Amino acid sequence: HSSSSQAQELRHLFGLCAELPTPISTVMGEVEDDEVDVSTIANLRKAETGRLRAEWSPLRLFLASIVEANWYQAMFGVILTFHAVLVIQETDTRASGRDREPWNMMMATSLIVLYLCELIVRVFVYRRLFFNEIGNRIDFFVVALDTADLIATYLEM
Repeated sequence: HSSSSQAQELRHLFGLCAELPTPISTVMGEVEDDEVDVSTIANLRKAETGRLRAEWSPLRLFLASIVEANWYQAMFGVILTFHAVLVIQETDTRASGRDREPWNMMMATSLIVLYLCELIVRVFVYRRLFFNEIGNRIDFFVVALDTADLIATYLEM
């Protein structure tokens, strides 16, 4: 991040936190634009999320505890790696002129449905905060494209 974009993000986070009951300055103190760094922004995000979580339902808190858990992140890393291997295998199959194997199509379909469900849960948990992270926006775009491709594939059958 450049200093300018960090300052812009900091002002955005201050704006989001201004609506909350406790002033953000009690958590972070007064911060000038030239003092902005990654840790300041990370601390503001934690403060913002922490204050907002006080209003979350038990279901939302429970789902957040799952999607933020290290084991969950590791599990999805393994699943994504497995999916990459499936894509490579499918590419090799198609390059050799053979038809797509049914088991590969079923696995790919299952994984896309899993990604879609996971995305829905994360949008439910984070709501407007979900789109603040570039990684989440990329996930949303990729899952939307994969879902549209899956629907188009099944419509062609």
